[in-house]
Amino acid sequence: MKKINTHSKKIKSYDVIVIGSGGGSKITRPAANLGLKVAIVDMGRLGGTCLNHGCIPSKMFIHPADLVVESEEASRHEVHFEKPKINFNKLVERVTKTIDAESDSIKPVYENHPNIDLYEGKASFIDNHNLSIRLNNSVIGNCISEEGSQDLNSDIILFGKKIVFCTGAKPMLPSIPGLEGTPYWTYKEALRPTAQPESLIVLGGGYIGSELGHFYGSVGTKVSFLLRSEFLRPEDDEIKNQFNDAFSKRFDSYYKSDVKKIEYKLNKFHVTFSFTSMSLEDSKKSKQSQEITLVSEKLLVATGVVPNTIDVGIENTSIQLNNQGYVMVDSNLKTAEEHIWSFGDVVGKFKFRHSANFEGEYVFKQMFGETEVGKPLVYPAMPHAVFTHPQIAAIGPTENSLDSEKIVVGRNYYKNSAMGMALLPEVGFVKLIFDKETKALLAGHIIGKEAATMIHMIIAYMDMNATINDMKKMIYIHPALPENVRNAVRDAIKKFEGDI
Repeated sequence: MKKINTHSKKIKSYDVIVIGSGGGSKITRPAANLGLKVAIVDMGRLGGTCLNHGCIPSKMFIHPADLVVESEEASRHEVHFEKPKINFNKLVERVTKTIDAESDSIKPVYENHPNIDLYEGKASFIDNHNLSIRLNNSVIGNCISEEGSQDLNSDIILFGKKIVFCTGAKPMLPSIPGLEGTPYWTYKEALRPTAQPESLIVLGGGYIGSELGHFYGSVGTKVSFLLRSEFLRPEDDEIKNQFNDAFSKRFDSYYKSDVKKIEYKLNKFHVTFSFTSMSLEDSKKSKQSQEITLVSEKLLVATGVVPNTIDVGIENTSIQLNNQGYVMVDSNLKTAEEHIWSFGDVVGKFKFRHSANFEGEYVFKQMFGETEVGKPLVYPAMPHAVFTHPQIAAIGPTENSLDSEKIVVGRNYYKNSAMGMALLPEVGFVKLIFDKETKALLAGHIIGKEAATMIHMIIAYMDMNATINDMKKMIYIHPALPENVRNAVRDAIKKFEGDI
């Protein structure tokens, strides 16, 4: 095993330095497998946010929540259950144990690779090629000092011929009087709870707040949402309106909220805020607001994220940041410095793990490929899903962002399908948007059961540049949920033909 003297500020040289072990995994081992010397640096648990504090653990919590909601809705089918009982502590223990094991399994892979050195610590740029690494409480993998111990007050200096900067993002904390210093939750704490709270106030109605609020509310916590505007603001208007109507029936939702102050006393949060209405429609009409104070055991701050570009020495490099702090890159995902690439949440174009994976694979080809070097990255339409109840999935632009004179929209509600007769859904529909001239499929939006699965046939069609004629030729299994897609196609065909 190689020895690295961490006490002497000796510079260690690498062909590639990767900062961030989430999306950065698309570079680390593939580059090392080419015979290149690679350093991977991360100050947190390996695997990044998606594995440790995001997509994966949240879905492991949300699935049991969906089971609870479905059991409650079973009465529509003349099936009656007793109120479900959740062993909250066992659920948290199982999820945490599974996630930690998955993260821990990454270390031996790096440790046993002869071309990878893993530094567990914080990276900071000294200049465009050199990084200072402040170690955590240990150094793993091939990075061990000659004495077998580390001086934690000493930095290790790394030189990188090529550098990949993909440090992701972190929770954004709003400037609210009284918030600082209280034991508020972000998504990190909400996914590692020590006990189930009796009550929870959620600040924010985006993907994170909606999903985590759905989980906690479904398993018995009293959940209240404070919304600056509405739930899931970027979604298509029709989808969003139906979701807001359904979600506000399940949870107390305060629209157009403005938080005035937060107090934490006697182990409770006291949140004082003004709001216009507990209904989206009424909030659009009302100009009057009222001020109240809610008291809750826990407070989840889910008001967005900010890039991890602070206190990492960016000012010592040629890397440029935009006014929101995200790394600016060109069409090849290069920064202003020729040998430094950046992608993922820290760039801010898309904030999904699947988009970071797509970008990472592209960057690897740019760094080490032979035929595609310099070829600009062209994004296909980027799909996404929101794992709430009801579930949402979409790809392509919203109807409200397009010129209504240049598109044709086909719709079908779940209830108006053969499977709808079996499911008796209260919420659910498919919307397809086509170009009026070319008949090309431009977008798909779904709300309802299995939306995140159903959207994949629309993704495939869009990737193949399909038209409505291609979609109508396909045979759809009867009576399966995708017949809602077929029926939306048929609805659009009628409009193309001028029947309605």
